Amino acid sequence: MTRRYVIHLPVIANDLPGAQRLARVVGRWLLVLPQTDPGETTVSAEDDQNVRHRVFCDLLMPGGRRCLLRADHDGPCARRLRWGAGYGRCQFPRHLPSGVALVGTTGEATVE
Repeated sequence: MTRRYVIHLPVIANDLPGAQRLARVVGRWLLVLPQTDPGETTVSAEDDQNVRHRVFCDLLMPGGRRCLLRADHDGPCARRLRWGAGYGRCQFPRHLPSGVALVGTTGEATVE
């Protein structure tokens, strides 16, 4: 046994895309805590928790860091959300879950 424990924190969403968006927001926010590993975040239906859907790409990048873009993203891996010209639409969800607000120009998300 590794002496590591995993916290399972149920959060309710109306559909799979909404659950994945909310999980990405929460996972990125939790990066401030060194104990977290958001790259392993998955979501599942409440009544079928054995079928899990990945939230982050989590591929290993040069330098040993992991990609924090959504699973199945287009283009190269990155540690940050893509903003600005040349990238098309921003990787941050256009429709944030209720109670989550986008703040400033850097794309920080806060939960209200």
